[in-house]
Formats: sequence, structure tokens, C-alpha cells
Amino acid sequence: MKKIYLVIISILVILNFNLCAQVQIVEMIEHGSQTVNKLYTSQHKADSLFYSLFNIVYQNFDTLNVETISKFELNSKSKIVNFNYGIRLGKDIYPNKNNFKIEQPLSFTRLEDSSFNLVSYYYHTSDKSIKIATFDWNINNELDLNKNQLFSNFKIKYNKLNEIITIVTESKPIESKLDSKCISEWKLKDGKIIKLLLFEISNGYREIRLYIYKK
Repeated sequence: MKKIYLVIISILVILNFNLCAQVQIVEMIEHGSQTVNKLYTSQHKADSLFYSLFNIVYQNFDTLNVETISKFELNSKSKIVNFNYGIRLGKDIYPNKNNFKIEQPLSFTRLEDSSFNLVSYYYHTSDKSIKIATFDWNINNELDLNKNQLFSNFKIKYNKLNEIITIVTESKPIESKLDSKCISEWKLKDGKIIKLLLFEISNGYREIRLYIYKK
């Protein structure tokens, strides 16, 4: 009987330790501790959230509309962006072979993780059906990074997005490099075109852009 009690007590001690450890981790994250645990959690959460977003856009693109995407973005704590100037897409980005009359995009922004701001643009017609979605990643200006850290963060992000898109589409991209751009492009059998670009300007400027539309 004593052995049974000892086993029960041991289990309770372990459970209590794990609970305390979990509380401590939560407290570290909530109070902004600059630990590896926090950074990993932040990046993992950002990757998971974008995976969900991209999966919704990709799987439902033929019927995707403003209402559906707005619900997801707002539930993800994104903020609506209102521009006081017109935004248009060039033919090099969206050929628009069907000559859709594209209205001003519905746009959202959020601090995706400790490193990046994400701005999403959903270009739609008057019936609110989305014809092209674009995503821009820029560095969080509050970070104090040297050039090597900055470049490394962008390359890691680019590779992770490449991986996410490859998993969702179950297709490998065509890789190329043009001037100051690294390009991954997916041309899918159902007519979808996906382009992921990493801009690497010699003055140190970095940006990642992603486009998805149907030709």
C-alpha cells in the first residue's frame, strides 16, 4: 500500500512541476521575455496562421469572396487598412485576360511575428468575388537588426513560405533568379498561378511578395 501512495505522490509532483513550467512559459511570453522559447512560439504561430490562411485562399479560390476572407482576417486579429490613394495591378503581375473590372482591394495588416509585418490585398470585382490575392512581408521597423541578421531573417522566411505553399499545393515550384529577385513559381493544372518573390536590392532593401490568381 505504501508503494501505491508513493507512486501517486510522485505522479502528483510531476504533474505539478509540469503545470508550473507551463505557467512560467506563458508568463515569459506574456511579459515579452526575449527567450528562444518565445521566439520559436511566435514564429511557429505565424507559420501556422499563414498556412491556414493560404489553405483557405488556395482551396476555395474559385468561390472566394470578400465576406469569407474578412471573417478569417478579423478573427486572426488583422486590422483593416484604408488607403487614401488608388492601388492598381500591372499586367506583369496580373494579366487579367478576362478583362475583369477590378475594384480597390480589401486590405489587412498584422504584426505576424517578432520580425515581420504582413499586409494582405484582396482584389475583387463589384460582386465581391476575389480575382487575385497578394501578400507583402516587410521587416518590423522596431527591430534593431544588422544587415546580416536582416538578410538571414528574410531568407528563412522565404524558404518557409516556399515550404508551406509546396505542402498545400502538393506541387514543387520552378525556381529562378532574375536581377535582384529570387522567384518561385507554381503553374498548376487547374489554372492557378502562384508566384513567391524575394527582393534583394543592393542597398540592403528586402521584401517578400506572394501572388495567387487564376489565368
